[in-house]
Amino acid sequence: MARQCNDLRRKTGARRGQGETGTMRLVDWDARKRKIETGDGRTIAYIDTDTPGSAVVLIHGFTDSSLSFALLEPYLPNVRLIMPDLRGHGASHRPDDAYRLADFAEDIACLMDGLGLREAFVVGHSLGASTAMQLAATRPELVGALAVISGTLRPNTDENDPICAAMAMLRDPIDPAHEFFATWHACASPVDAAFLTMLARDAAAIPARLWSRIFQEIRSCDLRGIASRIQQPALIVHGSADPLFSVSQAYALRAYLRSGDMIELPGCGHNPHWERPGRVAGSLQGFLARHLRQSASRSIAGLFE
Repeated sequence: MARQCNDLRRKTGARRGQGETGTMRLVDWDARKRKIETGDGRTIAYIDTDTPGSAVVLIHGFTDSSLSFALLEPYLPNVRLIMPDLRGHGASHRPDDAYRLADFAEDIACLMDGLGLREAFVVGHSLGASTAMQLAATRPELVGALAVISGTLRPNTDENDPICAAMAMLRDPIDPAHEFFATWHACASPVDAAFLTMLARDAAAIPARLWSRIFQEIRSCDLRGIASRIQQPALIVHGSADPLFSVSQAYALRAYLRSGDMIELPGCGHNPHWERPGRVAGSLQGFLARHLRQSASRSIAGLFE
């Protein structure tokens, strides 16, 4: 990551009220966003819960935004959640090109540096999972532990697949009510309709050329080399009914990781954090707690070496 995250300027958004304990209303999501501006003109939008405790960075998937974790947030009240919009998505900057995994990971590193985060538990979904792995391999000091939700080493998407063909037909302005989104955001279990409507709004706001540009980058990814470099403890969460990346792909990923736990969620599709947010949150909390205990034990042991 050659570029430096210098001359950062923060713009704050609305904060979650001190008395709120339930799910934040979806309509307030955008108002909670803050922005960091870099010296080279990048704008990174994010939500920060400011909760005392361990920092958890949640990285969303292709055509989503930080909103992807709105259903998960209420189940993680005791950790600090930092949820960025990836470049090209949500309220973050949209360059004409530079949509490689290295570019996405650089933005996350820049955000963490700007927030003064020395280390975090980094969780990624789909494209976000690939980004998290890239970050763990190239900026290992920032990633204390890693969770991969619906990830893969190689997407191996077939350009003749109906959904790929439908994506190629998208034209600006994209209609968020287009029937395409019923398939694009399809889940194996019922998910809140208002939430899916807002996801479609965010996805439709991405220009068609960027859908194509980013998708081509995703299709060309081969993370075998990256995964083999990852030394941090890792958790893989995968739905047994994922129509995009099979369970066998998740196990193949696990084989490349030095330390990888695997949780297969029966009946879940590609978006288990939407379909079963409580179950996913419990898995993340358990994994983080074990990692923190192990880190503390190693630190104590080091005092006597």
